[in-house]
Amino acid sequence: KETFAASLKENEKIPRIQGGWLNLVGLIWPGFKVDPHVIDDFKIPTDWPVFPFIDFHYKLPHAISFYTADPQERRYVIDERWEHLSPEETADLIIRAKTSNAWNINEAFIDPLSKGDTVFLKNRMGDVPDSFSIIKERLGRHGIELNVATKDKASGILNIEKMLMGPNKMPILFFFRSLTNKIKDEGHIWEIQRWTYEENQKPKDENDHFMENLYRMSLVEMKYYPENEKRQTVAESDFDIFNPRVTETERQIEAWR
Repeated sequence: KETFAASLKENEKIPRIQGGWLNLVGLIWPGFKVDPHVIDDFKIPTDWPVFPFIDFHYKLPHAISFYTADPQERRYVIDERWEHLSPEETADLIIRAKTSNAWNINEAFIDPLSKGDTVFLKNRMGDVPDSFSIIKERLGRHGIELNVATKDKASGILNIEKMLMGPNKMPILFFFRSLTNKIKDEGHIWEIQRWTYEENQKPKDENDHFMENLYRMSLVEMKYYPENEKRQTVAESDFDIFNPRVTETERQIEAWR
């Protein structure tokens, strides 16, 4: 066994000798490479769906991500913001992104933490709307539905790993090159090269704000639909980008706004 162990790389010893998992050592997504995953920016066609995701914080800036999908079901990370914003300002940022870029935004997703963030104030001041309710109402005026994002981290991590490799060894997840240095010490490209596992094989709670949005994005049906077709909104917990298995009773059919 000692001779066998000596022949292994450090990141192979846990899975091969201790019965752990290879991908639980080091980087969460070691499959990410600047080439081919980072690509030149391009203008998003107006019929491609664009989805904002908000990683909500009390003290830190909010991490806001924008993703899109093309007709071949490839996904793109196209923009990101790291800002201290009120609920109203958060909604307005998304509304402006929709109008100024002519982006096809009809749904947005936010961290569950945004619901019930005013419990202390309610105890002192009565009925005070939480951040989720404020953002939802403001976005709703512009035809954007706000949903609570799932926290199924394990499934999301696996999905992104598969997307980076692609079902036929060709990636289906890409990052705009303009994001490389857009935010100092933050952002998708900065974090994906630094988000790692703890010794207890759990993802570290650092370098992960945009990574939270990224894995949650993989749990949502982001599919291009021609304008004359309807979009099917699938419950996040029931959607698997690589193995969809959603029954009709679990679907909500609604017109693509």
